Amino acid sequence: MEDVVQDSIYFVQAGICESSKHGHTMSFIGKHDIVGISDILGNEESFVSVIALTDTIAWRFSKEEVMRKLMYSQEGAFYLYHYMKRMNIKLLEKYTLQTFDTREQLIGILTYLGQLYGEDEPNQMKLPKIFTKQIIANYMGASRQHISRLCKQLEMEGVFEKDEHRFILNKKEIAHV
Repeated sequence: MEDVVQDSIYFVQAGICESSKHGHTMSFIGKHDIVGISDILGNEESFVSVIALTDTIAWRFSKEEVMRKLMYSQEGAFYLYHYMKRMNIKLLEKYTLQTFDTREQLIGILTYLGQLYGEDEPNQMKLPKIFTKQIIANYMGASRQHISRLCKQLEMEGVFEKDEHRFILNKKEIAHV
Protein backbone atom coordinates (compact mmCIF):
# COMPACT_ATOMS: atom_id res chain seq x y z
CA MET A 1 0.00 0.00 0.00
CA GLU A 2 1.50 3.33 -1.05
CA ASP A 3 2.15 6.10 1.48
CA VAL A 4 2.15 3.59 4.36
CA VAL A 5 5.21 2.45 6.34
CA GLN A 6 5.76 -1.27 5.73
CA ASP A 7 7.80 -3.48 8.06
CA SER A 8 8.23 -6.38 5.64
CA ILE A 9 9.71 -7.07 2.24
CA TYR A 10 8.58 -9.82 -0.11
CA PHE A 11 10.60 -12.10 -2.37
CA VAL A 12 8.42 -13.20 -5.29
CA GLN A 13 8.83 -16.89 -6.08
CA ALA A 14 6.10 -17.14 -8.73
CA GLY A 15 3.41 -14.99 -10.32
CA ILE A 16 3.10 -11.50 -11.75
CA CYS A 17 2.27 -8.35 -9.78
CA GLU A 18 1.69 -4.74 -10.74
CA SER A 19 3.16 -1.79 -8.88
CA SER A 20 1.27 1.47 -9.20
CA LYS A 21 1.29 4.99 -7.88
CA HIS A 22 -2.05 6.80 -7.67
CA GLY A 23 -3.58 4.25 -10.05
CA HIS A 24 -0.87 4.57 -12.72
CA THR A 25 1.07 1.37 -13.48
CA MET A 26 4.75 1.95 -12.76
CA SER A 27 6.15 -1.54 -13.33
CA PHE A 28 5.52 -5.25 -13.25
CA ILE A 29 7.07 -7.59 -10.71
CA GLY A 30 7.66 -11.27 -11.24
CA LYS A 31 9.71 -14.29 -10.29
CA HIS A 32 12.91 -13.40 -8.39
CA ASP A 33 11.88 -9.77 -7.87
CA ILE A 34 11.68 -8.12 -4.46
CA VAL A 35 8.83 -5.93 -3.23
CA GLY A 36 9.72 -3.30 -0.64
CA ILE A 37 13.47 -3.11 -1.06
CA SER A 38 13.37 0.41 -2.54
CA ASP A 39 12.27 1.79 0.83
CA ILE A 40 14.41 -0.55 2.90
CA LEU A 41 16.00 2.04 5.17
CA GLY A 42 13.07 1.79 7.55
CA ASN A 43 10.31 4.13 8.61
CA GLU A 44 9.87 5.24 5.01
CA GLU A 45 6.48 5.31 3.42
CA SER A 46 6.05 2.89 0.56
CA PHE A 47 6.23 4.68 -2.78
CA VAL A 48 3.88 2.29 -4.62
CA SER A 49 0.99 -0.11 -4.13
CA VAL A 50 1.48 -3.68 -5.32
CA ILE A 51 -1.30 -6.04 -6.38
CA ALA A 52 -1.10 -9.58 -7.69
CA LEU A 53 -2.25 -9.97 -11.29
CA THR A 54 -1.91 -13.76 -11.21
CA ASP A 55 -1.69 -16.36 -8.48
CA THR A 56 1.48 -15.34 -6.69
CA ILE A 57 3.80 -16.99 -4.21
CA ALA A 58 5.88 -14.55 -2.17
CA TRP A 59 8.05 -15.02 0.88
CA ARG A 60 7.67 -12.35 3.58
CA PHE A 61 10.63 -11.26 5.69
CA SER A 62 11.17 -8.63 8.33
CA LYS A 63 12.62 -5.52 6.71
CA GLU A 64 14.85 -4.98 9.75
CA GLU A 65 16.25 -8.51 9.58
CA VAL A 66 16.92 -8.29 5.83
CA MET A 67 18.59 -4.90 6.24
CA ARG A 68 20.83 -6.26 8.97
CA LYS A 69 21.95 -9.19 6.78
CA LEU A 70 22.47 -7.05 3.69
CA MET A 71 24.39 -4.22 5.26
CA TYR A 72 26.57 -6.14 7.68
CA SER A 73 27.99 -8.69 5.27
CA GLN A 74 30.13 -8.15 2.23
CA GLU A 75 27.94 -10.43 0.11
CA GLY A 76 24.79 -8.62 1.24
CA ALA A 77 26.10 -5.18 0.38
CA PHE A 78 27.31 -6.53 -2.99
CA TYR A 79 23.85 -8.04 -3.67
CA LEU A 80 22.09 -4.80 -2.72
CA TYR A 81 24.39 -2.81 -5.01
CA HIS A 82 23.70 -5.12 -7.98
CA TYR A 83 19.96 -5.22 -7.29
CA MET A 84 19.74 -1.43 -7.24
CA LYS A 85 21.88 -1.24 -10.38
CA ARG A 86 19.48 -3.66 -12.13
CA MET A 87 16.48 -1.55 -11.05
CA ASN A 88 18.13 1.59 -12.43
CA ILE A 89 18.76 -0.15 -15.76
CA LYS A 90 15.09 -1.20 -15.95
CA LEU A 91 14.04 2.39 -15.24
CA LEU A 92 16.38 3.77 -17.89
CA GLU A 93 15.06 1.26 -20.43
CA LYS A 94 11.48 2.34 -19.71
CA TYR A 95 12.36 6.02 -20.00
CA THR A 96 14.29 5.40 -23.21
CA LEU A 97 11.22 3.69 -24.70
CA GLN A 98 9.19 6.80 -23.86
CA THR A 99 11.31 8.80 -26.32
CA PHE A 100 9.96 6.69 -29.22
CA ASP A 101 6.62 7.15 -30.91
CA THR A 102 3.68 5.24 -29.42
CA ARG A 103 3.84 2.48 -32.03
CA GLU A 104 7.49 1.69 -31.26
CA GLN A 105 6.81 2.02 -27.52
CA LEU A 106 4.00 -0.52 -27.71
CA ILE A 107 6.08 -3.03 -29.66
CA GLY A 108 9.08 -2.49 -27.36
CA ILE A 109 7.07 -2.88 -24.16
CA LEU A 110 5.23 -5.97 -25.38
CA THR A 111 8.50 -7.53 -26.54
CA TYR A 112 10.08 -6.81 -23.16
CA LEU A 113 7.09 -8.20 -21.23
CA GLY A 114 7.00 -11.21 -23.54
CA GLN A 115 10.66 -11.95 -22.82
CA LEU A 116 10.05 -11.73 -19.07
CA TYR A 117 6.67 -13.41 -18.69
CA GLY A 118 5.57 -14.81 -22.04
CA GLU A 119 5.58 -18.15 -23.79
CA ASP A 120 8.45 -18.28 -26.25
CA GLU A 121 7.69 -20.31 -29.36
CA PRO A 122 9.81 -20.61 -32.53
CA ASN A 123 7.88 -17.96 -34.51
CA GLN A 124 5.79 -16.24 -31.85
CA MET A 125 5.90 -14.73 -28.42
CA LYS A 126 2.64 -15.06 -26.46
CA LEU A 127 2.02 -12.76 -23.52
CA PRO A 128 -0.06 -13.90 -20.56
CA LYS A 129 -3.74 -12.93 -20.75
CA ILE A 130 -3.38 -10.60 -17.76
CA PHE A 131 -1.61 -8.07 -20.00
CA THR A 132 -4.77 -6.51 -21.37
CA LYS A 133 -4.94 -3.45 -23.60
CA GLN A 134 -6.12 -1.47 -20.57
CA ILE A 135 -3.14 -2.51 -18.42
CA ILE A 136 -0.68 -1.80 -21.24
CA ALA A 137 -2.32 1.58 -21.94
CA ASN A 138 -2.08 2.48 -18.25
CA TYR A 139 1.58 1.44 -18.17
CA MET A 140 2.33 3.53 -21.27
CA GLY A 141 0.27 6.52 -20.14
CA ALA A 142 -1.93 6.27 -23.24
CA SER A 143 -5.66 5.81 -23.72
CA ARG A 144 -7.09 2.34 -24.24
CA GLN A 145 -8.72 3.54 -27.46
CA HIS A 146 -5.37 4.68 -28.86
CA ILE A 147 -3.77 1.33 -27.98
CA SER A 148 -6.71 -0.51 -29.58
CA ARG A 149 -6.26 1.46 -32.82
CA LEU A 150 -2.52 0.76 -32.79
CA CYS A 151 -3.15 -2.95 -32.21
CA LYS A 152 -5.49 -3.12 -35.21
CA GLN A 153 -2.88 -1.39 -37.34
CA LEU A 154 -0.14 -3.75 -36.13
CA GLU A 155 -2.39 -6.76 -36.77
CA MET A 156 -2.88 -5.56 -40.35
CA GLU A 157 0.90 -5.19 -40.73
CA GLY A 158 1.43 -8.74 -39.41
CA VAL A 159 3.33 -7.67 -36.27
CA PHE A 160 0.58 -9.10 -34.04
CA GLU A 161 -1.61 -12.14 -34.53
CA LYS A 162 -5.29 -11.43 -34.11
CA ASP A 163 -6.40 -12.73 -30.72
CA GLU A 164 -9.19 -11.33 -28.56
CA HIS A 165 -7.65 -12.40 -25.26
CA ARG A 166 -3.89 -11.92 -25.47
CA PHE A 167 -1.05 -10.32 -27.36
CA ILE A 168 0.73 -12.65 -29.77
CA LEU A 169 3.79 -11.12 -31.43
CA ASN A 170 5.33 -12.45 -34.62
CA LYS A 171 9.07 -12.66 -33.94
CA LYS A 172 10.03 -12.20 -37.58
CA GLU A 173 8.12 -8.91 -37.75
CA ILE A 174 9.23 -7.45 -34.40
CA ALA A 175 12.86 -8.12 -35.34
CA HIS A 176 12.50 -5.47 -38.08
CA VAL A 177 11.12 -2.79 -35.79
